[in-house]
Amino acid sequence: MNAHTRISSKGQVVIPKSIRDRLGLRPGTDLEIVEQGRNILLRTVTSAAQPIDWDTFRAMVPSYRGTPKTTAEISSVSQDAMRDFYSKNPV
Repeated sequence: MNAHTRISSKGQVVIPKSIRDRLGLRPGTDLEIVEQGRNILLRTVTSAAQPIDWDTFRAMVPSYRGTPKTTAEISSVSQDAMRDFYSKNPV
């Protein structure tokens, strides 16, 4: 998702609510600012996994619409296959 924002006179930037909600960003979330040429990348700083509530999880994970799979079928999928799938089907 792309969005536009402006830098305030105090140097502040607002992250749109829809993006904050989808990524589970809450007040106090630590962000790292990375310069990439003329671009800036904001990424969350994660020292340890932070628990999220069910509603946040559901907002982040798309609903599965395919044929139901057994636990054995799910477990048999390789990490490479999953990485390949999500690189072609971004969330």
